[in-house]
Amino acid sequence: MKQEARPSLPKPNCRVLMVCGPVAAGKSTYVRNNAEPDDIIIDFDAIAKEMGWGRHRPQEAFAPVMAERNKRLAGLAVQPASRKAWFIACAPSRSLRRWWCDVLNVKPEDLIVLVPSRAELIRRIQNDPDRIHVQQIQFVLVDKWFNREHNDNPGYYMGGYDSDGIPIDPLHPWNQEIEFIAQVKQARTDVVQNLIG
Repeated sequence: MKQEARPSLPKPNCRVLMVCGPVAAGKSTYVRNNAEPDDIIIDFDAIAKEMGWGRHRPQEAFAPVMAERNKRLAGLAVQPASRKAWFIACAPSRSLRRWWCDVLNVKPEDLIVLVPSRAELIRRIQNDPDRIHVQQIQFVLVDKWFNREHNDNPGYYMGGYDSDGIPIDPLHPWNQEIEFIAQVKQARTDVVQNLIG
């Protein structure tokens, strides 16, 4: 499931706008109010609904919905450059949004982050009949989003290391510290030089 959350994708050929924020931030409403009729919209919740699941969905629903979302994201590579696509995601943390922007060629002006206050989000969740059965879960998700945003925590890290022992995941904390990586690589070079000469 983790690999599907941050998939390896071909670069889109069309313009991609990304709308992010916690649950109940108004992401879908924003896109609905701003998208043109022929724009492509890729939204996990909308895909789940197409597949017969509402907001209260079983754990086994996530893999097929995520696979379909990733298929649609990959399909942007063959869209004409004149098309416009909207990608809706929670994406809590600046580093995770940077990763998505890099993967999908989202320009800075095409990244929209909606962050109402926690109190407003709770009010929206409580007043939305579609969320009645998932209120408690969504309250927790709101708090998790703010915590991850505050700590710039992308959530999980992909496994694997390069030949220098540096994690291959660009979001790994070590890779956020360019100076640290340079020091590690220099230390390894020094060790090899001392062994050789």
